[in-house]
Amino acid sequence: MDQRVDLFADHQDIDVVKEIVKRLTIRKRSKRPQATWIAHVENAEKLVRTLAMTGLAVCVILGLLSRTFDSYPLAETMLVMSLLVILLFLAMLISPIVVSVPFFRTMYKNPFVSLLENLDDASSLDLPMVLELMRCKREAVEYVLTHYRHQRLAFEKRGMMLAGSLDKIGFFPTLVAFAMLMIPAWAHLDRRIQDFALLVPVFHFINLLSYGLNQEMDRVISLLEYSIAARDRIDKLLR
Repeated sequence: MDQRVDLFADHQDIDVVKEIVKRLTIRKRSKRPQATWIAHVENAEKLVRTLAMTGLAVCVILGLLSRTFDSYPLAETMLVMSLLVILLFLAMLISPIVVSVPFFRTMYKNPFVSLLENLDDASSLDLPMVLELMRCKREAVEYVLTHYRHQRLAFEKRGMMLAGSLDKIGFFPTLVAFAMLMIPAWAHLDRRIQDFALLVPVFHFINLLSYGLNQEMDRVISLLEYSIAARDRIDKLLR
């Protein structure tokens, strides 16, 4: 019995794995040299993103205050702020399109260059940490993997509760469906419903932004599973 207990990971083993997983999750690739105009566009995008998130927070506060005090001026102010926030988020959509022009040009001439560059960067950055995972106790890696996978699913489901599953619906089809639904009924809706309805596309956009985080978490989960499978293959060869 003591031998079976010793095979399981203790807190120290789990902490070591969690530290490696943390580095795997937040690691960033070194930026390649880019044109000056791209840097200006990205700086403008960061400013617009900050203004949009601030405006969204203000809209939520104004919506709560207008409902609490039944204030028509506050509701009108929230409506104007909501329109401004939507315009800011739409402006954020333009920036990636502009920055992606050189990327699509490269894709047209050399379609696999970007894929191979990303593969080279990711494999070089992740390999040392994967080797560290393979030296950790197997039960500790599986334990952390179980919790990490649970947090990944919970993170995705929280976004789906707010805005649905964008990978199945799509962002632009959602906007088109929202417009087709709201435009005919807009004049017949209560003013408070009109105010809050404008926040629906904003929540969809926030869900879109979280998709990149989901991709990074999927990468970490795949590497954890790979380290366990590679360990099993090595153990089988050594027997």
